[in-house]
Amino acid sequence: MKKTKQQAKAELREPAFLLWLTQFVGEWSIKGKGEKNIEVGQRDDGFLGVRFYSQGRKVPLASVFKFGKFVKGPEGPLGPRPVVLSGPLMNLWLTQEQVSSLQGAWNVSRGMTRIMETIEKRITEMPKQERDRRWLAKWRHYADDATPLSSSDFTTHLMLLRRYKTETKAKA
Repeated sequence: MKKTKQQAKAELREPAFLLWLTQFVGEWSIKGKGEKNIEVGQRDDGFLGVRFYSQGRKVPLASVFKFGKFVKGPEGPLGPRPVVLSGPLMNLWLTQEQVSSLQGAWNVSRGMTRIMETIEKRITEMPKQERDRRWLAKWRHYADDATPLSSSDFTTHLMLLRRYKTETKAKA
């Protein structure tokens, strides 16, 4: 029985699948196309997206997986740089005391760096279960407001979902 697009969309929101996608976040290269420094990050809704393009050309996510080679993971747990810092991001990861102590840091670049480092340190020190819970809460929060996946990216995510199911079934 063939699934409807709505059913497929619901499957793509499966928490374990979204967490599994994090392994693909980082720098990729595509040989033969002159592309360098293609970075894949997780969007605010948890799906993957090409974050940086080479020479002003957008590289489709499908091309990254078809022709690309994973080079390395991101610099930190917040993903590829630059990181967009916000009050909601601080509130998601930091304690109220930490948020209060960083209140004026927005005003200078050194302070912004301190905010990012504090958030990333907290993420890495947090137990995995709590860290995963917070990522899922963030992605769930932005799921309805995010730009819908292009049809190409939707298809790529369905391919990744099939791969995820195969890998998790093999481990079981």
